[in-house]
Amino acid sequence: MTLLLSSNERRRVGSSSNRSKSCHISTLTALPLFLLALAIISGASIYISLSLLNKNASVLQHAEHSMLRPPHHNHHPTNYRRDPIIRTAPYPRAITIHGTKLHHHHQSSSDKKFKSIQPKTPKTRSSYDYRDPLYEDDCIPMQPWQETSFPTCSTIHELDFYSKSRSREFAYLTSGGYNDIFTLEDIHEVDPKLAIKILAEGTTYTDRNYDRVRRDGLILERSTKSRYVMDIYGFCGFLVLVPHAGEGNLPKAIRRQTDMTSLQKLQYAYEVSAGLAAVHDIDGEQMSAVTQGDLKADQYLFMDGVLKIGDFNRGRFLRRNSTAPDTACTYTIGVNDAAYRSPEEYKYLPETSAIDVWAVGSLIYHILHRYEVWDDIKTNEEAQQKVMDGKLPKIANEYVESDDPAIKAMLDAIDMCYVYDPEKRAKAWDVSSFLEKKLDEIKQAKGLE
Repeated sequence: MTLLLSSNERRRVGSSSNRSKSCHISTLTALPLFLLALAIISGASIYISLSLLNKNASVLQHAEHSMLRPPHHNHHPTNYRRDPIIRTAPYPRAITIHGTKLHHHHQSSSDKKFKSIQPKTPKTRSSYDYRDPLYEDDCIPMQPWQETSFPTCSTIHELDFYSKSRSREFAYLTSGGYNDIFTLEDIHEVDPKLAIKILAEGTTYTDRNYDRVRRDGLILERSTKSRYVMDIYGFCGFLVLVPHAGEGNLPKAIRRQTDMTSLQKLQYAYEVSAGLAAVHDIDGEQMSAVTQGDLKADQYLFMDGVLKIGDFNRGRFLRRNSTAPDTACTYTIGVNDAAYRSPEEYKYLPETSAIDVWAVGSLIYHILHRYEVWDDIKTNEEAQQKVMDGKLPKIANEYVESDDPAIKAMLDAIDMCYVYDPEKRAKAWDVSSFLEKKLDEIKQAKGLE
């Protein structure tokens, strides 16, 4: 049967057919355009992502160089010339020195962003932006470990300071010297309470300050074999993680213990000298590779009833004289305050580890008298002038005339420390050994051993 359609119906059918063809053609045309647009958008996204990754990598690389690059070696003997390169290992990270053209690229760079990662030069000697050079003229590092660094940043970031601050497990404790001190504990665990030393807020992010904390961390790590030096759990950037010493410091003990016996004073004097001796003889060679540089009573903290030295922010790595390997190169510090320091410090003459020994003498004086040296002098400037003139703080008559063997031992130790010529001054281990021997003799005589 043939279906006959009217002209109007044929027009309607034709119109529908044309619309279907038109839609089909439009769909076929739009699909490639859509795919093309999608490809363009995807390509742009990939390009932007790669650009950001490259930028982040560049920033991280520069930050890593700023934190870890060792000093350039501008002046030192040809036999010891080595150029620096950063070699990063998965863990721990260390700085090593090997020959490479990378050094020459960095040294010849005129980019100002590298300014703060260069060691001091004669022109920048007084600047606080530059680290002290380990290589200079005939001076080279005393020990290879002085050029290394072992930060434990991952461990420290796991401590979660923010959450613990909300639960009051992380709190501000005090400030002093270069650092702000915080405490950290876990109320749900039996882990020991921790102390966090971090350079005070507002400290500039210079390579010199990063190197300051690196030295502090390295000295603590190398000295943990001694019970008279504070332990360390890690460090990163401006932060050092140590045990919390909740028993107070030496000045507080001196103030509170008004009835302190002479034997107790001698015990404190020995522990003070033993901590310094451990640091000075850090490599067991009886040749100091380290100087503390700021030895005073509040640097000593009590843990388990034992005095421990625990701060080296002002410490220096001593260097070996390459032309006379059994001698150390001298150094200088720009600002020497207070009244307990050595004559060469106040005269701003070349310094060695002997400055710490003089300071031990001042500490023993403080322990014995229960007040600091030059307490009767109105100003530090006047006291410093007396030190430079070769005068010594007065010993109280009651101690000068005493027959107490502990008092006599402390006076003898002070005499060992207060020698004007640093080359003739006793070594830290000599003072410590002397006091230990006297302490043992007195304890044996009293039946305390």
